[in-house]
Amino acid sequence: MWLSPPSRSVDLPAGCAFRAFPCCERRERRDCLLGLVPAAALREASAPTSPEDLALVHPDPAHLTRLLSDMRYVYNVYEMPWPEWRQALEPGSPAAQAADAQDREHIIEPLRWLCANLVDATRVAYEERRPLVVVPGAGAHHAAPGHAEGSNLFCAVPLAWLKLRAAHPEVRAALYVDVDVHHANGYATARAQLGMQGHFFIVDAFNVDIWPFPEDGSETLPTLEHVNVSLPFHCGIGGKAYLALLRHGLERAAAELPKPDVVFYMCCNDALEGDPLGRTKVPANAVYERDRMVVEWARARGAPVVLMPGAGYGAASCRVARESMARLIEEFCPGGQLQ
Repeated sequence: MWLSPPSRSVDLPAGCAFRAFPCCERRERRDCLLGLVPAAALREASAPTSPEDLALVHPDPAHLTRLLSDMRYVYNVYEMPWPEWRQALEPGSPAAQAADAQDREHIIEPLRWLCANLVDATRVAYEERRPLVVVPGAGAHHAAPGHAEGSNLFCAVPLAWLKLRAAHPEVRAALYVDVDVHHANGYATARAQLGMQGHFFIVDAFNVDIWPFPEDGSETLPTLEHVNVSLPFHCGIGGKAYLALLRHGLERAAAELPKPDVVFYMCCNDALEGDPLGRTKVPANAVYERDRMVVEWARARGAPVVLMPGAGYGAASCRVARESMARLIEEFCPGGQLQ
C-alpha cells in the first residue's frame, strides 16, 4: 500500500506490529503496513511488477527465475527453515507443485505488488509534485541484481528510479538516503552493476559493528566504494551524535548533488533506543528530528520524497513510525503539492 498525503490513513493500526512479534506470529494483525501483508492489501498499482520489468534490475535470467519460482532459495533468503513436511514431498509431484504455488501467492506476489506500488508512487510523486508519498516496507536494500539476502528479494528502489527515467528522460539524478542501521549493500552493488553511478547517489548511515560484515577478510565492506556519502557509526551512538552525523552527510550530498529530481528515503526504525539489533541509543525525539531533517532537506531543493518506513525490532518501533509519519504529513503536506 502506498499512501499519499494529506491523507491521515498513514496512521497504523493501534495493535500493529512487525513480523517478528508474537501477535504477527499468531496472525492476529494481518493489516500491519510495515510487514509482509497479503497481496490484496497491496494493490494500489494497476498490476504487479512484471518479470520483464524485474529484469531491468535483475538481468541474469537464472537469478530472476530463482527469485520468482525457487522457493528453497526464497526460504533461505528469509532465513526460514524448509518445512519438514515439504522435505517429504517428491520433487515435481502435484503436492510439491501445489505447495510452491501457495508460497508464490503468499510471498512472491505481495512483493511484486509492493515493487509496483513503489514504481507507481515514485511516478506520481514526480509528475504531481507531491512533497511526500509513503510506501511502507518497500526498501529491500539488501537485494542486489544477482543476489538476495537479509529477507530482501527484489531491487525495488533502483527499479522505481529506472522506470521513472524511462518515462521522463528529462530527470537527471536521484538521491537515496538510507538510515537503516544495516549497510545498504544490495543497492550499492546495484549502483555499480547497473551503470547507475552518474545518476543515482547514495547517503548511507549504518552501524559498522553489526551485519553485514566483510566476507573476503578485508577490514571494510567492498560495497562501500559504491556509496557516495558513507556515514559509519558504532554501537551506542546517542541522538545528538547521530543527528550531527546525518546533518554532515546531507551537507556533503548537497555539494555533490545540489538539486535531485527525487529523494528516496529509507527510514527504518532499528536505530531507535532499545532495539536489540540496531544497538544504538537514539531516542524517539531524535528519530522524529532525523525524519524531518531529510524531508526538509529535500523540500528546500524542490524534490519530492518517496519515503519508505520499515521495521525495527523493538516494541516501540511501530508507535514511533506512526507518529513520525503523521508529523511529517501535517507539517509538509497541507496543500498536497510542492510549492
